Amino acid sequence: MKKRILSVLITLVMLIGMLPTAVFAVETTYDIWVGGVQVTSANKDNIVVPGATGTASFDPGTNTLTLDNFSYTGEGYNFAGNAGALIYSTGIDLKIVLKGTNTLAGADMYQEGIIIENGSLTIANSDADDVMGSLKLTAGYPVICVENGSLSVENVNLTVINTLSPTGNPGDAIFVNGNILISNSDVTAISGDSNGDDIPEEGATFGIITMGSISVANSTVSATGYAAGIWAGSLSVANSTVTAAGNLLAMAYINTDEGL
Repeated sequence: MKKRILSVLITLVMLIGMLPTAVFAVETTYDIWVGGVQVTSANKDNIVVPGATGTASFDPGTNTLTLDNFSYTGEGYNFAGNAGALIYSTGIDLKIVLKGTNTLAGADMYQEGIIIENGSLTIANSDADDVMGSLKLTAGYPVICVENGSLSVENVNLTVINTLSPTGNPGDAIFVNGNILISNSDVTAISGDSNGDDIPEEGATFGIITMGSISVANSTVSATGYAAGIWAGSLSVANSTVTAAGNLLAMAYINTDEGL
């Protein structure tokens, strides 16, 4: 009897060993969110955001988010208290490639635009597309914020509008800790009302503000804010047109040793 039981057990072990090995795929998550949806290895090739049109995809090898005629209005990823970001990333240098016409808009003043923490941001045209891509970004403050990194805008049409009330301390359209490089692009940055028509009546607000330098080449840049259109450590302009408007100053330069 014992021999028979042992024989059966051996047979079962042999049969189990002949069964195909099951492969379980482990889903990887990335530190980037689009319209409140976290990007993963499962959805990276087609990031489905409820209510959005067009397509969005992410290449984790190059940290490149491609927006192809992508349009979304709504709430973003809640990264701090009641503040949401329509696109949020942390700990990576993110590149956003634009194909066609793209629009992002916050559902209310608590929805911020593109928030990059501990990394740099590049907004660029598709290398395979001769037509300049565009992005219109309408959100609460700040609309584009790059903390502990730089911002590069290359060969695109970029419009950034802060949508808070003109009387309610709207904040900045573009805020960057590091340097800003704008090349071969048309950039409009407005801290105003929902249509971008009015300079706000109060608040230390800027169209573009950076603690570093701004370099503009072969581009057209327009910036509007209450305190100043542009605030930077230095500004260099080559073959470009740069205009700035503000109730207090058009442009201001920070001197870390002597102040303004």
